[in-house]
Amino acid sequence: MMTKVTGVFRDTARVAAAVNALLGRHYNPEEIEVVLCTSAGSRRVRLTSKNQTFVFGGRGAVLGAILGGLAAVFFSVGALSLAGPDMFSPNPIVAFFQGVLSGSGFLGLCGFIAGLGAWRAVPEVKAAEVRDGTVSVAVRARGERAEHVTRIFEDAAAAEITKVPA
Repeated sequence: MMTKVTGVFRDTARVAAAVNALLGRHYNPEEIEVVLCTSAGSRRVRLTSKNQTFVFGGRGAVLGAILGGLAAVFFSVGALSLAGPDMFSPNPIVAFFQGVLSGSGFLGLCGFIAGLGAWRAVPEVKAAEVRDGTVSVAVRARGERAEHVTRIFEDAAAAEITKVPA
């Protein structure tokens, strides 16, 4: 049996958290109904795609560079300790810096590429609009998925959650 699960939220941050959690769990934007209710009336809210490519690409590049540099340091320290008395000759030191630069460069590039696919949908609701009203997020689902939506709304701190047959 199809159930309509509705969560009522009183601020935009919680609405965004609920919508992003639903999208992160592979719910289609068409399955998610967002309605803003104020004293002036109610209106359906569109979900728009917000490109986060450079934000997440940059974060991925920084994280990859740090991990690559750390990995190269650990491996290079081991190689330097095996060098023995020739440890301070130019060859092991050059190899150390080459390892750090190549490791951080390679994993930095990998992290940037991984972050390029980061898009997210956000509801077009302004904080000022919610001050004198609420935002309802509703999803039609069956059985286990309806319970899953309920848990998502609970985790996003919905003020009220209702379930009705759809």
